[in-house]
Amino acid sequence: MPRFLPLLLAVLAVLYGGYWFFGRAGIEQAARDALDRPGISYDSLNTIGFPSRFDTTIEGIDLEMAEGRIGWQAPFFQLFMLSYSPHKVIAVWPDRQSLRLADRTFDIQSGRMRASAQVGVSASVPLRQATLEADTIDVTASDGGSAMIARALLAIREAGGDDEGHRYDIFGELTGLTFLPAAGYSDSPAAIRIDGAMILDAPIDRQMTGLLPRRIELRDATLRWAGLTLSGPGEIAFGANGDVTATADFQASDATALIEALQSLGRLTPEGAETLARALAPVTDPDGSVRFPLEFRGGALRVAGIPLGRITLP
Repeated sequence: MPRFLPLLLAVLAVLYGGYWFFGRAGIEQAARDALDRPGISYDSLNTIGFPSRFDTTIEGIDLEMAEGRIGWQAPFFQLFMLSYSPHKVIAVWPDRQSLRLADRTFDIQSGRMRASAQVGVSASVPLRQATLEADTIDVTASDGGSAMIARALLAIREAGGDDEGHRYDIFGELTGLTFLPAAGYSDSPAAIRIDGAMILDAPIDRQMTGLLPRRIELRDATLRWAGLTLSGPGEIAFGANGDVTATADFQASDATALIEALQSLGRLTPEGAETLARALAPVTDPDGSVRFPLEFRGGALRVAGIPLGRITLP
């Protein structure tokens, strides 16, 4: 063995150790910069994993946004990175967390919830793409309702920016969706699939500003529930004053099943069901399928022009 080899190895070890501790300090500072802002509090932040990983754990995290109308709490949140590839991140959620929307709180339990992400190598740490997967999700609302999801898949990918804002392609899929108490239409699990794009005021990065969307474009939104398939494109727009409007052009596989489903969800009275049936009858195809417009404006939901009541958003 050459005499200088042990010395060389020692120097390399010292340099690598310095890189790891320097990297840990940078990661913790970036995390604190992202968290130290109004509406976010946490108990502790620590990074371990020497020599090959940066494993960061944030404990006792409490987040509020939209002037307190939206909140999220969790006992911890973790970010894992390999020290030689810090632009690739694994995020892990706890098996229990809570989400607050306006005056309703949702207790969320899951068997597994984690995401993989890739970020840009720059000071702002911009998000390039991310995929979240979760299974065996049980959601219980403070008003007594609950839902179960067998599997969830959510994905986002940077798609560039223009004068309109920063665009991200989005995809979401929920399978094995059931509600308790069960809806009268069917107790079979439902599936939801969304493919579209989201336009934000600012990019998603460590600054965490401009995260509320300007608009969501739905290239396709599909619901499959027992004998009913509902699909079509749409758009959701967010006004500067907080107003939300949505329009969609849906195709339902069965007009009768659509009306039964809306009744079972409490969106149609018997009289409203008769009115909607009369409105859809002239445009219903011989096979029972029907195309109709959906509109949400000023808090009111309408299907084919028929009011389905009001929906309060957080």
